[in-house]
Amino acid sequence: MQLSIKHDMERLQKELNSLGKKAIKPALNAALNREGNRARTDSIREVSKVQQIQQKLLKAKTKTLRSNFRTLTYRLDFDHRGITWGSLSPRVIGGTKRGGGRGVRAGKHKHRHAFIRNVRGGRGNTGGGSTQVLVRDTEHHNYDGRYPLRVLRVRLRKTVKIAFEKRSKEARRLLLKQLERELEFRVKREVERAK
Repeated sequence: MQLSIKHDMERLQKELNSLGKKAIKPALNAALNREGNRARTDSIREVSKVQQIQQKLLKAKTKTLRSNFRTLTYRLDFDHRGITWGSLSPRVIGGTKRGGGRGVRAGKHKHRHAFIRNVRGGRGNTGGGSTQVLVRDTEHHNYDGRYPLRVLRVRLRKTVKIAFEKRSKEARRLLLKQLERELEFRVKREVERAK
């Protein structure tokens, strides 16, 4: 998602000469950052609700490049590799951890042939280790020990894309209203300083 109103700069500068060029760029910058932050928060909430994943896990996968006076562009990127099942508090369903289980459930996700492995000394939970949910990487649904293991992840690319596009359209629509508020605030402040 990217928000930018560079093309509107000339028109706005002509209309708001009373403030001068120095006051317009900070107002644009503040409006972009405020609407961008709102779009980011709303997107994370929506994806969290749809996928039933904690918002803090999604925030960790989100990278924000805030607007500044030079770029006047707010950029929001998401790491599309997905979130591992190990970070979703997985549990074995039906049986014990060793052998007798009927799979693993992590949040709303379930896999019949998966199993949990606790890794010592790795990154992750406190206590010096982390939890991984693994499954045999096979296309033929033959889950014996001859196939390599792969870590299960929740794929979020489609959900995130839909949420970001929806929120970026809304942010663009609200951006000019936010810019008007910022400019009104700055005009009032300049009038108060002149008194």
